[in-house]
Amino acid sequence: RRPRRIDSNLMHMKATEFRQFVLYLGPALFKGFMPARLYKNFLLLHFAIYCYSSNKFSQHWDKAKSCIEVFVEQLAIIFGPKVISFNVHALLHLDQFVRKLGGLNNFSTFPFENFLGAVKRKVKVTRHAAAHAVKQVLRVRLMMLENASLLSIRPLKYSRNKGDNCCFIGERCVLLDDVSLDGTVTGRILIPVEDIYTYPYPSLQLGIGLYRASADSISGRPKRKCWMLPKRGASADTCQLFYIKAKENWISLKEEKFSKKNGSHQLEAGCTLVDRN
Repeated sequence: RRPRRIDSNLMHMKATEFRQFVLYLGPALFKGFMPARLYKNFLLLHFAIYCYSSNKFSQHWDKAKSCIEVFVEQLAIIFGPKVISFNVHALLHLDQFVRKLGGLNNFSTFPFENFLGAVKRKVKVTRHAAAHAVKQVLRVRLMMLENASLLSIRPLKYSRNKGDNCCFIGERCVLLDDVSLDGTVTGRILIPVEDIYTYPYPSLQLGIGLYRASADSISGRPKRKCWMLPKRGASADTCQLFYIKAKENWISLKEEKFSKKNGSHQLEAGCTLVDRN
């Protein structure tokens, strides 16, 4: 989902948009903009949810539990006891459910929320809308069970164009310079430089940090896709890289600015790279 302005759309933002800010946008956008005390409190929530979202970071779940406890405690101090609602209290129990059921994506309700739009488009009546919606959903389900081809997934697109120009080859994240017709890609390796935050823990422990596009290139078949977000204040050859698990495939949020010089693409501005698995 394309990010929207917070100041004018906060009351209309969906849960997936809030998740986008907690996991991906917040650490970059709020840094230097939000008061330090509030930013640090936000990072506690970010670090914990980031860890809980993927079994990849299960070794950090003890740290995540501590972060959630401190986050809730500090929340009451900063905003007052009235903000400790049932939903905030429920955060304290995330650890036990994650250890029992796995990463948050294993029992997330986001897929159901995302399907609400499809259900709404199926409703064609004004009376007994709920019953009509159930019938339509059951009809679609029956069609899918009878025809497995309807469940086919559209292949990911890779190119040198912004938005499709970054992926993982093995465990290396690369900026694409060439895409072959046989499905193989060639790109420059992104290498880590430094953390983008050190509180509550160094961000590179999660693969989050300042990365630089190197001169070394590798080729191979893309393993997971990436998309970069712009970042201000970075040097001319750096970007920020995030990882997060989502469902079965690794996908990242990424955006980058390039300038053509001598027939080749050169990194012109810093960026924030988010990888959602």
